[in-house]
Parts: sequence; structure tokens; C-alpha cells
Amino acid sequence: MPVDETLNERQKDYGNYGKGIQLRSVLMRAIQDRYKDHHGEDMPDIIVQRFYDVVNKLTRLAVTPEHIDSWHDLAGYATLIERDLSVPREPSVNTDVFLRS
Repeated sequence: MPVDETLNERQKDYGNYGKGIQLRSVLMRAIQDRYKDHHGEDMPDIIVQRFYDVVNKLTRLAVTPEHIDSWHDLAGYATLIERDLSVPREPSVNTDVFLRS
């Protein structure tokens, strides 16, 4: 399927891309500001990414709340986040390991 066809289908399902990213940006900023107000420091990047996955699905659901696949995806992200949080890890992650490959 050509890219333009895919983009047209997604716009029909999820609305205008520009409006979607504006909403995601506002929600992400509000979440990060709330974290900083409470903790006195910026939200760690890995937590930002977890929230982004959830916020991305929520902004799509704001346009198509009956789209069961998006609810399924949201449940999947929540499950992956829960599993990731259950894995013991060192206090700081060495990102150099990921950047070398």
C-alpha cells in the first residue's frame, strides 16, 4: 500500500496529525510539569517514554473512542510498562551500551 493511502486511512481513523501532536505535546508537558512540581526535578527520560506511549494512544482514542484496537494497544502498553517496572535494574542505565550497536 502506498504511503499516501496509509496516511489517508490513518487520518480518517485518528484525525488530523498536526492537531494530534499538539494535544500530545500539551498533555506531555502537563505530566512532566506535574512530576517536576512534586519531585523537584525533571522526569527521567525512560518515564517520559512510558507516558508518551500511553498519551499517544489516549489522543487517538479521543477521536475514535470506539476503536477497540487502540484500547487493546493501550492495555498492551500498560502491560509492557508493568513488566518493565518489575525487572530489577541498576539505579542508572548505561545508555552507551545501546548507542554502540
